[in-house]
Amino acid sequence: NIASDYNVPAFVVTNTHLGELKGSARGNDMINVKEVLDSNIDCYVNKNGHSSEKKYGGHEGAGGFSLKPEKFDIFKQSVESIPLDKKEKYAYDFDIKQSDIPMWYHIKSQYAPFGIGNPEPVFHIDCFESSPRYSKFSECIGSQKQHVKIFGAGCDALGFNLASQYQKINSPKRVELIGKIAINYHNGKQKIQFLIKELHKIERHYQPSAELDFLKQLANN
Repeated sequence: NIASDYNVPAFVVTNTHLGELKGSARGNDMINVKEVLDSNIDCYVNKNGHSSEKKYGGHEGAGGFSLKPEKFDIFKQSVESIPLDKKEKYAYDFDIKQSDIPMWYHIKSQYAPFGIGNPEPVFHIDCFESSPRYSKFSECIGSQKQHVKIFGAGCDALGFNLASQYQKINSPKRVELIGKIAINYHNGKQKIQFLIKELHKIERHYQPSAELDFLKQLANN
């Protein structure tokens, strides 16, 4: 799911070669999909030849539509201009500790598959402490360095399109996280990771233990 994995609303359109473009939309709590679709009603194919009925529908979180090919650019510009109204606090289901991420992955996997009627659980970590790796506590990744990976003991946290937000709060070593637990498949290997939906700086005035250990290592070298 693009909207869930990349933390952004997603509109996907494909060419059916039947005189119309088929589309699907997911809102990811940032926009009201039904309102967006309603505001672009002139872009849709007529339903059963009736000009008063259009081939589209949906609700606040998701929708589907059939576009007139000649209206694609107009629809695209309209969607890209939508202001994203991100919630102050992302809703979550469970409070967990950083060290319990692997355990909770196996627990939640027992209730898969997830979807409508059985949503994937969202977790809240009061304090995710980064651990040094190759002299860094985190790194920005992606073609435009728009994503952030925060290194953690036993499990990394990955935030799609959250690099700038993380940098704006001065890339803290400890952060409050809200997100989901998933498996990362890379080069034939599997690794549990925390997919960040929201992150916040922790206003505390002490040094994280991992940072102290890292500084001690540097001092001993």
